[in-house]
Amino acid sequence: MRHVVFSAITLLCVSSMTCWSESKLLSQLGLPQGTRALLVHADDVGMSWSADIASIEAMEKGSVTCGSVMVPCPWFPSTLKACAENPSLDIGLHLTLTSEWELYRWGPVAPISQVPKLLDQQGYLWRSEQQVYQSVGGDIEQVSIEVQAQIDKALGLGMKPTHLDSHMGTLYYREEYFKLACNLALANDLPFMTFAYHADGEWKPEDILPYYTREVADKLDKAGFPLIDSFRSWMKRGKPSRKGSTTTAKLCPV
Repeated sequence: MRHVVFSAITLLCVSSMTCWSESKLLSQLGLPQGTRALLVHADDVGMSWSADIASIEAMEKGSVTCGSVMVPCPWFPSTLKACAENPSLDIGLHLTLTSEWELYRWGPVAPISQVPKLLDQQGYLWRSEQQVYQSVGGDIEQVSIEVQAQIDKALGLGMKPTHLDSHMGTLYYREEYFKLACNLALANDLPFMTFAYHADGEWKPEDILPYYTREVADKLDKAGFPLIDSFRSWMKRGKPSRKGSTTTAKLCPV
């Protein structure tokens, strides 16, 4: 049976073409230095029935390498069940601070009394990352509470997440949010998806994340974070983005 995937598919590229002489991530993956590897990652697992069942099926069949689940969403229990039935599934946590759809909404995992700045007038998470930033301001303690609550819920229900990343990039676009996510990742012994720095590459994090300099990448590397060389988005509803398709076609699936 074919299922429509409403989640985002990301193509994560890993190679030894980093600012370091050797790629630690390639070594961790058991691949020879110089390999150009491709990780096909499904975001938004657990957001809906279609996203969950299609992502899990794609991982089980090998067309998708890994994914990340949205703990606040209604179909998170379905993902938990799949992980319990198939421990080999590589599924992390898609840390969620936004609820973007018009009529399909979700709230926080933490008690609402502890995270009121993360909620809109209807009691759901804000629709956009900019609304989160405007509501929270410089005090990100409530962000920390919610992120940790999502991690605690997953761990408490028996899930063994393989990594962390961020829904709609909310934990990436602001430096203080990114630092918070990295610190919580270290505290929980879970890798947070981060990026290698390429001064002359076709894509570099600094283009959209002004704080993400070579020094930041060096610190993350020394702290043991896995660094992704590049990524390409796969459009919703099964329609691929043509940009980068020639490059990714030459990569070695992991």
